[in-house]
Amino acid sequence: VISTHYNVILAGRPHVEIRLSDSGPGLPPEVMERLFKPLEPNRRPGHAGIGLSIVAKLVESLGGSITCQSNAGQGTSFVIQLPQTRVVGK
Repeated sequence: VISTHYNVILAGRPHVEIRLSDSGPGLPPEVMERLFKPLEPNRRPGHAGIGLSIVAKLVESLGGSITCQSNAGQGTSFVIQLPQTRVVGK
């Protein structure tokens, strides 16, 4: 499920929130610990392991944040919050 919300107030400023959620098996704690860090080059052959670290750096460079919540057997949710540059609907 992908959802968006605008005018989410954080630290007195409006933000746009993008939420991506699934109902899958969840992520193990050892994956959650390093989720936004690049994997070691030879850890998973054929998999660069840099995608989420790039996303996190891009979001942070825009003044936003990305978080993840995951529960075993209940799924995973990523939330990206970015500062709004204009008021929606005006």
